[in-house]
Amino acid sequence: MGHCFVKLNKLDKARLAFERALELEPRCTGAMIGLAILELNAKKPDSIKLGVQLLSNAYTIDSSNPMVLNHLANHFFFKKDYSKVQHLALHAFHGTEVEAMQAESCYQLARAFHVQVD
Repeated sequence: MGHCFVKLNKLDKARLAFERALELEPRCTGAMIGLAILELNAKKPDSIKLGVQLLSNAYTIDSSNPMVLNHLANHFFFKKDYSKVQHLALHAFHGTEVEAMQAESCYQLARAFHVQVD
């Protein structure tokens, strides 16, 4: 339900839905990712920290989830840890057949390579 509320731009209801899903199933990676994205999009230091923590928790539960991998790759890009970006994005690319997800992985790889060019 949280994803539906996001699509409807009802972010407060989306947050409640993701939080409720985590109450019912603490290992629900979909809810963790959704809540993490909401936190990251708030662009406040505390919310970014919480968003990254949620992604880390989701990674611990499912280290092959391409959405988790791509979002962590994005995080490590801004941390300038390009080897992690490449590692995560490459695994995300190979872990899905969804073209939009593969495109995101390619984007993460490309910008990591681009920034490293002398």
